[in-house]
Amino acid sequence: MNCKKAKEQISLFIDGKLSGKELSVFKEHLYGCSNCAKALEETQQAVGMVSGAPAQALPEGFQERLNRRLNKETFKETESKPLFGRAHVYRGLATACVLVLVLVLFKDLEESTF
Repeated sequence: MNCKKAKEQISLFIDGKLSGKELSVFKEHLYGCSNCAKALEETQQAVGMVSGAPAQALPEGFQERLNRRLNKETFKETESKPLFGRAHVYRGLATACVLVLVLVLFKDLEESTF
């Protein structure tokens, strides 16, 4: 197991959601990695401090504002974006015009040489 994977599993470990092979691999990694063991210890301390704090009431309307923002962000992520921007279209049109001019000039050049 690498450190990134181990750090992703710290919360699962604290919540008791790792079992079997995952748990043994996680513990084995902690045994050999002081950085991840320290991250686990710090996370456990933070959870301990927060779990002892009294619950606070949210300000009025907080949840509605949060939901609106989340919905807005979700919409931005799923909003379809055009495949090509305006600049791509203009470049394509310019290229097509140049090609047509080149073809016309070559055709005229061929007809005038015979």
